[in-house]
Amino acid sequence: MSHEVKNQIPGFVSQRLFQKANQKYNESSRKDGKFSDPVSREMVAAGDEKGGKGEYIVAEMLAEMGYEVMVILGKKSYDVKAKIKGKWRRVEVKTAGQAGKSNNFCFAYIKTRYYDLLATVFVGYDYTSVQISGKEGKKFIDKTGTENDKRPGKVITFNQWRTHSKLQGLEAFFDMTKENVERLV
Repeated sequence: MSHEVKNQIPGFVSQRLFQKANQKYNESSRKDGKFSDPVSREMVAAGDEKGGKGEYIVAEMLAEMGYEVMVILGKKSYDVKAKIKGKWRRVEVKTAGQAGKSNNFCFAYIKTRYYDLLATVFVGYDYTSVQISGKEGKKFIDKTGTENDKRPGKVITFNQWRTHSKLQGLEAFFDMTKENVERLV
């Protein structure tokens, strides 16, 4: 898939947006393998810091949609604040790389009571994209997510097509577009 085609698909992270987010990330603070997309390769090379880069990507996407945005550094229970429809919303950002024989994405330590919106950053082998969810997503995670003995929060795994087998028609996770953000608040 060419970069021009990917850049026109809602919710996909463009190279330009990633470079802006990456520059801001580097101002504040590589295991490549199968990853062919330059954005994905850079995200994976960040290792444990890919979550921080994901936060800056989501903040930059929201800013480009016209929202006032703040990246929250430190030990808050959410990562980004965005002023949507005149009200500050808490946005939790979770980032996962495609892995394993099944090519799944595993998002961990999701504490659903501490955010208004959840942005999931999918770092695939040949793309990076972001989905957004609200109340229905919280209910789904609370119901189907698994517990982790090491840290609080739920763990949920999405398949290689960025969906979950138990969704079965339930609309809870959407490509991150301005229209989808606003319908969730």
